[in-house]
Amino acid sequence: MGCGLTAAAAWFPRRFLNYWLITLSSGEHQHGYAVDVAGRPLAGVNKNISGLTYSEATQTLFAVTNNPERVIELDLCGKVLRDLPTAFGDDLEAISHVTGDLFVIASENGNVIWGTRIDRQTREVGPLTSNTLSFTFNQDENKGIEGLSWDHRGRRLFLANEKNPLQIVQVKGFDRLT
Repeated sequence: MGCGLTAAAAWFPRRFLNYWLITLSSGEHQHGYAVDVAGRPLAGVNKNISGLTYSEATQTLFAVTNNPERVIELDLCGKVLRDLPTAFGDDLEAISHVTGDLFVIASENGNVIWGTRIDRQTREVGPLTSNTLSFTFNQDENKGIEGLSWDHRGRRLFLANEKNPLQIVQVKGFDRLT
């Protein structure tokens, strides 16, 4: 069984990353895909995994957790490589890889996004001090930013606000962080 990333789908209950590597097939299965890996436990991660992004630079996956706030690096088979504490945030919900070692992380409480750098030497994830954005839409607890996605071609960041109002927000300029 290979662990190449053809396509991935994820569902995050408790301490299992129900992680499916989906390989497109030529008619062998009714729906044209087969699950290679399903329900792998994440060593040392007990609950609250949120957000998932692929880094082309490291060819690994990154996820965030809340309570405690951490960044988890995974190989493409779902094995935990690193578990990094964060020096910021409350209720981390999303992470997106931008370029090189640059990532963006969102905190639902306060509707805040931070630029951060994560490289091989990183032992604690900290914010880039001049690159924090706070949004004023819906300040109600647990109704803020739920998702992030970096558009490499358009060089823009999309944020998904959960509700009240349900919306997608576009932000430009995060690829120029220092």
